[in-house]
Amino acid sequence: MKVVWSRHVFALSVLASVPFIACAASEVRLGSEDAVAPPPGSQVPSVPTPPDAGTPDADAAPAPERSRCSEGGFCLEPLPLQRPLLAVSAASMNDAWAVARDAILRWDGTSWKDVYHYVGIGSAAPELFGIWATKHDDVWALATGALVRYSARDGGAPAFREYRTSFRASAADTATYWVNPASDELWVVNGYRTAPTVYRYRETPEGALEETRITDPAIGFPWVQSNGTFLVRSIFGFASDDIYVGGAWCTRSCNSSFPEFGSFDGALAHYDGTSWSIVTRLKRGETVSGIYGTKAVGGAQRLWLWVGLDAFSSIGNELRLLSLPAEDGGAATVVAQERVRLGFAVGHPLFDSWNAGCHHIIGSPAPSGGAWMSDVCSVYRWNGTSLETKSTVVNGVPLGTINGIWAGDDEEAWIVGEAPRQFQSEIPAGFAARRVRKAP
Repeated sequence: MKVVWSRHVFALSVLASVPFIACAASEVRLGSEDAVAPPPGSQVPSVPTPPDAGTPDADAAPAPERSRCSEGGFCLEPLPLQRPLLAVSAASMNDAWAVARDAILRWDGTSWKDVYHYVGIGSAAPELFGIWATKHDDVWALATGALVRYSARDGGAPAFREYRTSFRASAADTATYWVNPASDELWVVNGYRTAPTVYRYRETPEGALEETRITDPAIGFPWVQSNGTFLVRSIFGFASDDIYVGGAWCTRSCNSSFPEFGSFDGALAHYDGTSWSIVTRLKRGETVSGIYGTKAVGGAQRLWLWVGLDAFSSIGNELRLLSLPAEDGGAATVVAQERVRLGFAVGHPLFDSWNAGCHHIIGSPAPSGGAWMSDVCSVYRWNGTSLETKSTVVNGVPLGTINGIWAGDDEEAWIVGEAPRQFQSEIPAGFAARRVRKAP
């Protein structure tokens, strides 16, 4: 079959990065919080009309004005296209990027613009799914079989570059990814279950994309055995010589698609640019499915670990905040533990209709040491002592499935995702909502 596709590039500029912090324990439930004034022109999710609503008579009271913001302060911003957004990253709240399956969007402080777009049909057309912005005008966008870079080269103006022949990431297979603060390395964890592979990508001066496996001598990840394997499922770093990977350490055979519960321990390892060391081992049956790091006040490094499964669980999963040792060989200290039941609490009116889609934790640390996280359904903010839920429900309807989150400061954040549909046959649309600091 002949494949037809083309690329449209639009003018732009922008970026992102990530930091995190500190202490307590509780169980998180969906709640509501302080709202902010809605931005002008915001979209409002539609509320389905009951079948027996009838026609209001002339004497009926006027319908109450519908809100444009959730009680948690997230306000919708108009989008230039009607497609679900899959990820978001930023250099600041006014310098943000997001991706749809076939487009890259940029927020310029006033509105979202479509700055890079694929048009065409066929399986060879790239499928965007991830983005990381470490600083202004420096972006890595991940697609199935393609990497899109936006940055300046050789003293020129920032421009888009695309690599299609040597990039192994995919929307179906990539578990997590991380870009170093210098924005010259992308690390990708590919594969779930028992066959993960980690790759490092760099651009060469000649304009090529260099790929290195984590097990290659240049990186030298040592734990590669048919039994007792360290299965890497998550990655985060503070620099190229200060990287952490998390996952599961198999204590018995882990060759099946679904390792037997209890046949593995959670594990966290550190790479100093030369060698690897185990930082900590977790309990039997645990696995580190996500890592998000920050430097706390005073410079101490801390990591949030998502210790849980890739699915809704009535038992719940756990977020742990670790204070890391100053040097290799020291002990990592648990600062906080929060048990999170993915989805809405039992008894909440949205429990039955939404919980099946609540399936993993995504997070973003805030520069001030706070953190924002989501389980795809709800949004949580770390206030320094506990996780508090920030409502995303507008006019009785959630903003939608949350696919990406980025933290500005303790009060500011972006979330993006797929808007709710009244009928399954409707074409899915996206949403982008921001929460800004309230005026004093």
